Amino acid sequence: MQVYYDKDCDIEIIKAKKVAIIGYGSQGHAHACNLQESGVDVTVGLRPGSSSRAKAESHGLKVADVPEAVAAAELQRIIKDIVVENGAQIVSTQILPTSQKQAQQEVFLPVSLKVRLRGTLADVVDTLYDIETGETFLFLDNVIMRDSTGGRSTRAKSNTKLDVNFDLTAYMPITS
Repeated sequence: MQVYYDKDCDIEIIKAKKVAIIGYGSQGHAHACNLQESGVDVTVGLRPGSSSRAKAESHGLKVADVPEAVAAAELQRIIKDIVVENGAQIVSTQILPTSQKQAQQEVFLPVSLKVRLRGTLADVVDTLYDIETGETFLFLDNVIMRDSTGGRSTRAKSNTKLDVNFDLTAYMPITS
């Protein structure tokens, strides 16, 4: 039997990802807490009214209903793929709360993220174009762009580095 230790793996690979653990029994609890202690962004997906919800929250974990946790993880993967494909980089993503009225959709679940990215003007233009025209319907709101160097130029050049913040909403199909 091969035994693996911390030195045998690269934790940075998973730290760059958003992880959804479905369930908080003995295995879900152990995996979620270990990943969180290692610096990984973890959300626990639970049924509404689950008795494990308070326990997971008391351990400092984000908790969401299962469809919302899965949809949010998928949306974060989609946006990361678009951003990286266009040469920009994700600085951070944060899941935004969904109102009860929005969450009662029958076919699609609205999922919203606050996204912060960095890239050249050309990379940002390509990224925003792909977000707006992709196969998944993604909606941008509250877009703020700033020169990442703090400079005040009236006309940005194509190699100007920009910090871009925006809210992103998608209506993800609900799967049973």
